[in-house]
Amino acid sequence: MTFTTPPRPLDAEALFPGLAAHRATATRLHPRAGGPTARDSHVGGPLLWPTGEPWPVCDEPHRYGGPLLAVAQLYARDVPDLAPGPDGCDLLQVFWCPFDLHGPTGYGMHVRLRWRRSAEVREVLAPQPQPGRVGFDGYVPDPCVLHPEQVTEYPYIELLTGELGERVQEWEDAQEEAAYEAEGGDEGEEAAAWPSYQSTCRSRRAGRPGGTRRGTSPAPGAWTARAAATR
Repeated sequence: MTFTTPPRPLDAEALFPGLAAHRATATRLHPRAGGPTARDSHVGGPLLWPTGEPWPVCDEPHRYGGPLLAVAQLYARDVPDLAPGPDGCDLLQVFWCPFDLHGPTGYGMHVRLRWRRSAEVREVLAPQPQPGRVGFDGYVPDPCVLHPEQVTEYPYIELLTGELGERVQEWEDAQEEAAYEAEGGDEGEEAAAWPSYQSTCRSRRAGRPGGTRRGTSPAPGAWTARAAATR
């Protein structure tokens, strides 16, 4: 099964020629429910974790300490934009503590990244540790296989400076006004169909492990991995 992003409604670089200098790529992961193995890139499946290596635990002070929850793993072979791992590592593994009780505010998430060389893992740990309880069921991902797709994207309007940023913002404001007037002053569903910079130039948002969150509106089932993880 192949998943792809629909064509952009407008040619962004033709509309704003200076935008070409800000072109970047990202990888949309397109997770779908499935039965991934430790040898696959996935969300919510078993990790390629060697027998005998201690499983990571939450080391921040709160009353629900325990093993971290395995969230995802990404093989470099599957994700074109994943930055090279240190010392030849080709597998990025993502964990978090399923309680938002961390950081200076006491309400943040605790995320941990682990790079490894997949060829060095001979025997995979099974079964794998799970937290005894979670703060919110939504923190536990369903097992999903991935269908990576590389896409082109551009920065937020707020990050475009000078004349280019002004032109983009003016065009965006005009589009919003036209959409509003087309609905007779009512912000109905059809107004969202008018092309905007955000819908034309930005990838739909999801998580980018280790990188920046450059996306915008959420799209069901479409995570984007901005491959900038270096830890």
